[in-house]
Amino acid sequence: MNSNFSHKKIKKCSVRVNCPYSDCVAAYKFQKWLGNHIRDAHGLPNDEAQKLGEVTYTEGFRKEAERQRKDQELDVRAERNALEIFHDDNDPADHSPIFHIVLLDTETTGLWEPQLAEIALLDLATQRTFQSYVKPTKLFEPTATKVNGLSHDDVRIKTAPAAAEVLLDVLQWVALLKQHPLDRFVFVAHNSDFDHKVLFRALFEAAITQPEEWTFVDSIPMLQSKKPGLHSYSLPKLKDKFLPDFQGHLHSALDDVLCLLEIFKVFYGKRDDDLYNELEEEIVGGFA
Repeated sequence: MNSNFSHKKIKKCSVRVNCPYSDCVAAYKFQKWLGNHIRDAHGLPNDEAQKLGEVTYTEGFRKEAERQRKDQELDVRAERNALEIFHDDNDPADHSPIFHIVLLDTETTGLWEPQLAEIALLDLATQRTFQSYVKPTKLFEPTATKVNGLSHDDVRIKTAPAAAEVLLDVLQWVALLKQHPLDRFVFVAHNSDFDHKVLFRALFEAAITQPEEWTFVDSIPMLQSKKPGLHSYSLPKLKDKFLPDFQGHLHSALDDVLCLLEIFKVFYGKRDDDLYNELEEEIVGGFA
């Protein structure tokens, strides 16, 4: 064999060994071509050139197979890393859609073009709550201050964020509850028409679109169906009659939400999952 010949000289000829099958006809033909190429281009005897062609092809195939193996390992590793990085315990594929029943209450500046002053939410599916005071741009009506105790001089209002910021916080809170693209959110409020209008107006003024999966339901007809004929279904009257030991301060949004939950327990005679399941069945049936 010519000692002056090396694989480096073959590489200068731009010969690439990339057939994936060492025992196929095409591979054999390529190996023969490679030997002939070495013989003709580099002036080696045919037998020597053919042997070197075989060695060169075999080594090239080994390197190519090793490269493909490493590439496959890298692909598997990259896929595994991606799964580890992006895997979410709340992957929608692992869950069924949830029907979120969210108790809602708002406190406002009054009845004339009311603005948000406080909002509270309680998701019965997860028992998570949200509460925030809101700094309105208009003055409180005296009657509103008398009812909810809030005014522009109240430090809770002075230090509160603006409505747009609070609403974005609400959207984020709801988004964190969402575990499936088809999750639905039903907001149940006592005299829901008022709370929904206040919330919708605040969203509109903040240029925020109300999510399509939000629906609003009034709790008063639900309670009337369980105990018809009561003289009054106002929350304070229901609290006085059915929850005399309730310690919360009504006309505080979060306490109103908690009070409404306790009223549901009394009226439906159920608690926790049993209460949630019956409320879900009733509300879903109302949409049918």
